[in-house]
Amino acid sequence: MDIIRISGLNYSVEELSPDEMNGNIGLADFNRQRIMINSTFSNQTKIIARWHEMIHIIDTVYGTKLTEEQVVTLTHGILAVFLDNPGLLETLNKY
Repeated sequence: MDIIRISGLNYSVEELSPDEMNGNIGLADFNRQRIMINSTFSNQTKIIARWHEMIHIIDTVYGTKLTEEQVVTLTHGILAVFLDNPGLLETLNKY
């Protein structure tokens, strides 16, 4: 289990069985500070799902009322920026 800190709260990231996930790839539980990922998917899909659920949490925290389509677009767009710029985190950490 990993921990991701979002807006001052620690969220556990847990991989659960398909039965526990009820057919979902990922789920975010803001009230219990949990991100749940279906354990049967590829690592690539799990990473996408993790980012997707983090964006849902950010949306909830800041009340932006994103649509599911907007969450999907932001997920893939943000991942593309990080994948296209492998040194980005290192650069950001300098400031």
